[in-house]
Amino acid sequence: MASRIRNSTNFVSGLRTRYVPQNRIGQGLLSLSPWIDIVFIVIYYALLHGNFVMQPGVVINLPEEPITGGSEPGITVVVLSIETEKPGVRQDLVLFDDGVYRADDASKMKALKVAIARETEKHPGSPLILQADRGATHGTITRICSIAKDLNIRKVNLATRLVPE
Repeated sequence: MASRIRNSTNFVSGLRTRYVPQNRIGQGLLSLSPWIDIVFIVIYYALLHGNFVMQPGVVINLPEEPITGGSEPGITVVVLSIETEKPGVRQDLVLFDDGVYRADDASKMKALKVAIARETEKHPGSPLILQADRGATHGTITRICSIAKDLNIRKVNLATRLVPE
């Protein structure tokens, strides 16, 4: 019986060394399917991080030359950022036509819109001049620009004061 087992193992090992399959797909050193997978992953990544999604915001085209001019006189809104009682917490105040409006209070911002609307009725076609200090938040400035858009003010001048460093 032992000789029979020995003979069958020799027969099987002999087949392994002598059998050459006719179809050798996928038996090469480098198969094609991993490369195809990598190409699809790169294409998927490129499509995900492409610029296909529109980001909300205000588009501002900055001039290439130094700012030398300004706009004609118009409706002026001033935004100040002040420190509150809590250290490190700031609050934006909007000053317009002898009134003070808190930017984080929705009712005050509605009152600001009414006050600006009254002024635009007196001076139609006037631009809105928005003066804001360095600490004013982007959200406050965007809200005021949105108010100007709602009131059909076509020109908003974001005024700044150049301070030598």
